[in-house]
Amino acid sequence: MRTETCTVSNKGELALVPIWKEKEDYVRKMLSEKLNSELKERNVQLRGTNRGYKFDLVSPDGSIVGEVKTFTPRKLGKKPHGKIANTSEACLFLMAAEGAKKRFLVLTDKEFYNIYMRQRQAKIAEASGIEIILVEC
Repeated sequence: MRTETCTVSNKGELALVPIWKEKEDYVRKMLSEKLNSELKERNVQLRGTNRGYKFDLVSPDGSIVGEVKTFTPRKLGKKPHGKIANTSEACLFLMAAEGAKKRFLVLTDKEFYNIYMRQRQAKIAEASGIEIILVEC
């Protein structure tokens, strides 16, 4: 996992923060402003189970639920089967999020977004009411 250094406190302390976490935080802040709702990482009950799932982006009332994926494609040009499967699993959890009126999947890499949008899993997710959006960061 790649990391980079950034300031994390008002005391000027430095810490290693994973790049995916920085991207997730950026998306959370940007969409919170756009949707006029404070989105936080929260646990949401899944329909048909007695368990929940911790989503990356959840409004206080649970009516907006989203997941962020920061995957990038493989450098060798091969199809990223595992990343596609993980992204599709996130869509399955989004479909089962109890009480959600708006569901969305955020991808942060344009090349991976283009690859995923060609998959039948993306078409099924969109037909099931999941909005798939690209937020490059």
